[in-house]
Amino acid sequence: SIMNGNRRPVIVYFHGGSWSEGKPDWFFYACESYAKKGWVACAVEYRTYGRQGTFPFEAVMDAKSAIRWLRQHSNEYNIDTNKIVASGNSAGGHLILCTALADKWNEKTDDLKFSSVPNVLMVNSGVYDLTDQNTAWIRKNLKDKSFVKEISPGYLVKKNFPSTLVIHGTDDQNVPYSTAQKFVTQMTNAGCKKIYFQS
Repeated sequence: SIMNGNRRPVIVYFHGGSWSEGKPDWFFYACESYAKKGWVACAVEYRTYGRQGTFPFEAVMDAKSAIRWLRQHSNEYNIDTNKIVASGNSAGGHLILCTALADKWNEKTDDLKFSSVPNVLMVNSGVYDLTDQNTAWIRKNLKDKSFVKEISPGYLVKKNFPSTLVIHGTDDQNVPYSTAQKFVTQMTNAGCKKIYFQS
């Protein structure tokens, strides 16, 4: 049982799908494998355009709420709140970056005394810039198109950032490799010492 012994590390997965589709059960197998090793493992369902007609702003708030929920319920699940690892692919990678960077976006019902920032991020093919052509659909109804910069990691660079592994394919056809490279360079230049880049 997870309640036996020391507090457990957590791995929390955020699926991809362009903030439009995708389901948490894509990661159930990975969760099962971590659970067998003694981790607390979970996959997050967040609002998507396909199901709720929502935009990435809502998904960012959901991602932050999920990390806060884990901290808030750490006693019930025997969680070590110093060992919350967030992993995300594509749009999911964008969301975990935003848990640590998008300070202005919080669900009204969240208890802000719990941090939304995971202790470790694993970003696989993440999205760093929501001002480009690939993400134009997000801006179509915005009066102020620059609003998306508030949830674009490339515009939210800061020094205090958790240990992060960034993985990005050089031939990625959906999200340009150069955007990941630029983000890592900006973060490093800002004084972030724990960001690792694997291409």
